[in-house]
Amino acid sequence: MVARIIRGKDIMGLLNYNEKEKSSILYAQLINDVKSPDELTLKDKIQAFQAYLNLNSKISKPTFHVSLNPDPDDKLSDEQLTAIGREYLERMNYGQQPFIIYKHEDIERTHIHLVSVSVGLNGKAISTSNDRFRSEEIRKDLEVKYGLIKAGDKIKNRENIFAPINISAIEYGKTDTKSAIAAVVRSATRDYKCTSLTEFKTLLNQYNVTLEEVKDQQEPDKTLGLFYAVINPAGEKVSTRIKASAIDKKVGLTALRDKFNQDEKQIRESNVKALLSQKIKGVLQAYPYITQTDFKNHLNRQGIQTVCRQSKENRLYGITFIDTQTKIVLNGRNLGKAFSAHTLNQRFTDTTLSVQDLQKANKHLIRIYNEHRKTDEKFYYESGLIKALPGLAEEFILQLQNQLPLMQVNQARLAVDNFITYRHKQLPKVQEKETGYFKANTPALLDFIQRNQALTLKQKLSFLYANNITFSQKGEDLFIHPAKSQEVGYTVPKTTLFNLFSTPATGEKLAVSASEIPVLDKIDRNIIKVLSLPQEERDYTRLKLADKINFLPRSPLLPYFTSSDKHLLYSHANLNYVDGFFRNLDNGLNYNQTISKILENGLLIKPETNQQGEIISFHIGFYKLPETTFVKAGTKITEYLKANNFTYQTAARMRKLVFRPLQTGEVKISPKYGLIVRLHQALQKNDLKATNHVLSLIHKMNKPLGEQIEKRITDFLKLKNESGHAEKIQAKDLIPVILKEIVGYPADTLREPSQNTPLTNRYSTEAMQGAKLLEGFGQLFNNLADAVFGRESGENEEHKPEQNRRKKRRRPRW
Repeated sequence: MVARIIRGKDIMGLLNYNEKEKSSILYAQLINDVKSPDELTLKDKIQAFQAYLNLNSKISKPTFHVSLNPDPDDKLSDEQLTAIGREYLERMNYGQQPFIIYKHEDIERTHIHLVSVSVGLNGKAISTSNDRFRSEEIRKDLEVKYGLIKAGDKIKNRENIFAPINISAIEYGKTDTKSAIAAVVRSATRDYKCTSLTEFKTLLNQYNVTLEEVKDQQEPDKTLGLFYAVINPAGEKVSTRIKASAIDKKVGLTALRDKFNQDEKQIRESNVKALLSQKIKGVLQAYPYITQTDFKNHLNRQGIQTVCRQSKENRLYGITFIDTQTKIVLNGRNLGKAFSAHTLNQRFTDTTLSVQDLQKANKHLIRIYNEHRKTDEKFYYESGLIKALPGLAEEFILQLQNQLPLMQVNQARLAVDNFITYRHKQLPKVQEKETGYFKANTPALLDFIQRNQALTLKQKLSFLYANNITFSQKGEDLFIHPAKSQEVGYTVPKTTLFNLFSTPATGEKLAVSASEIPVLDKIDRNIIKVLSLPQEERDYTRLKLADKINFLPRSPLLPYFTSSDKHLLYSHANLNYVDGFFRNLDNGLNYNQTISKILENGLLIKPETNQQGEIISFHIGFYKLPETTFVKAGTKITEYLKANNFTYQTAARMRKLVFRPLQTGEVKISPKYGLIVRLHQALQKNDLKATNHVLSLIHKMNKPLGEQIEKRITDFLKLKNESGHAEKIQAKDLIPVILKEIVGYPADTLREPSQNTPLTNRYSTEAMQGAKLLEGFGQLFNNLADAVFGRESGENEEHKPEQNRRKKRRRPRW
């Protein structure tokens, strides 16, 4: 049994529809209790329903109309039909409403219609929530209760309503062609809904039947009648024509036109059109690129036949969809422009590619794309890479196939073309973004370099070229743009390069060679970003200067900075480094160990005195930076150093350990001390990259020493593996081995003897003393603090400072 619910506005139209010639009232409730159902007039029915409708006029669709259709094989009495109708209404919450149960016998199967209203006696609307689901549940229960044929089983087990005519079996004079055609045409008109002759003809063609229109010779646009004939799969007629009137008046032109109008109305009122559109749209969304064959196959799995009409040039000019489940036939244009033959013809491709495969390919293409941006300097600006993509297509295809071996070459090509198309659509936005970024950041750099009046115009240009900024004179205007792209930039009207930098025009050549342009790394560019801002807006913490403090004095930017900018940069570097060191310092260390840690991390202490010569404070900073940029120690550190009698002499001995004044007056840094500091910094961060960098420096300074250290490391790792502690190599494992060899090497310069003597001969007397102290580290001294204080390991008691000497008790004379 099939149940269909229809809600409407007009009670009069609903009653007129059910007051047919072949209809009767089986049961009526709350209509007119005095009269029997057969005696009820149309006026009685309208008045009864209208009384309820007047209680609430705000409900948009107050009529309730249900069609219950048992299977034709179900033979039910009037009492059974009445009981089914009443039980259905009761469970749908209409048991207390006025209603009428109509019995219809106007078609082959007997069925009933239930008519009621959705306004209760209290004026409130009867809930329609989930009524479709409740109706389906009730229908199934009634099928079981009354032993009806189940609608689902009927549909599931039912074979095709009509099958194609067996062409090979047709023989003139032997096969009943008329009967075969009649069976197909009658079944088609009975079971399928069409809205035009074209759709009906397309449906018949699937079953080897065609129709021909008989045209009026006077009026060619006027159709007088129809003929039917059998065709083969190629569409050629293989039988004589049979008049429609010879089959049945229901398959004639007039009857079919009436049917098409009625079918169109029913399709419009139901949701079958939307369901069909949704299924087709689902396939198109799942496959952004799809062949016509695959499109048909995917729809066919969902019970939708797709009939394509193509020209000799293979151009699609018509498409019809036959839904074998909802039994409707619609041309693509009737479903919407998106499903028309013209639109789908543009949509079909030579290769099928699903959304999942396209997304997977796009992920790999993005990686390939970004790799090109990183490795190829030509594509510093993304817009340049986007424009170059068509020329890189084949390379992208090969790389994509290497990463996705299961993807066919045509699919890879399709994915790459799709990627390139998408990027080209993004090109205007990318160019706008690049120009905006360049225009926002360039003026700050121009202002920054103009602050340093000591620089020549050529020096200023070399700085700007290093920051990818160049100039082109276009008539009276100056175009400022990146060196790597002339499509990004902005124009300064009516000016020249000399005007821009407020420099007198000269005949000097302004060409800057490559060697004159500084090479900047990421930290350099970040420093420029901060220093180009006004002082009150600068955030030095963003730079993380403590991590780059070793390389800061060698930055290629320094010649372009003013003295005040250099001072601020070094001061903040010292502040970050010193603050980080003391935050991480172990509070349990004694004074000797603390001084050693300070020296191992490259820090020096500078005492400050008052007018009386008393030490009142201390400044601490990194050994490579000027003392004027050292930061003042806090109260706690100051008190600690004073309590341990830190003096000028202590500070001088620390400096003696680090610096090597030459006889020429120039001051150098001890190579051994510099590497010791670098290794301790790497040890704190467990930085394997920095450790390897130090090893490469040792190899350049002293190849035999480097090889000896490599051998010690190899032996250490071998021993570690044999003891069952084989793990990933870490810096903290290697640095102690390297430090031991460096500390024990008997040369301050860490050079071979033949190279060491010429270098140390340049040392002053003070430098030689400092070198001797550091060369004794590891042999005479246990740590750097011992070298500062002159405490040799194994030193005799009387050589120790007075405050640490234990008093010996004299033996008494007896």
